[in-house]
Amino acid sequence: MTKIYKVRHKATGLYYSPGQGYNLSKEGKIYTKKNTILNTLVGGYTTVLKVNKKIKEEYKDILRTLPQDNYGDIYAKIDDFELVEFEVEYKEVGVVK
Repeated sequence: MTKIYKVRHKATGLYYSPGQGYNLSKEGKIYTKKNTILNTLVGGYTTVLKVNKKIKEEYKDILRTLPQDNYGDIYAKIDDFELVEFEVEYKEVGVVK
């Protein structure tokens, strides 16, 4: 068994995936080491949460309660996230020639 990790936004239960575009989704990014965004960001770091229209509609009641600026951007601090650990089993797959 191998351990993998994801970063979950506590209020929504959605997973974080750094980068441009949407950064909260039901899938998120998989990390193979515990050294993730939670370990590299310190203090009151704030990030803008970006979700697609489908997620925004589905989670509108929760998203409405989160801190927003005048433009409707939703903000979250590092304390709003948690590291989630999963155990997965990898199987070797042969290469067909």
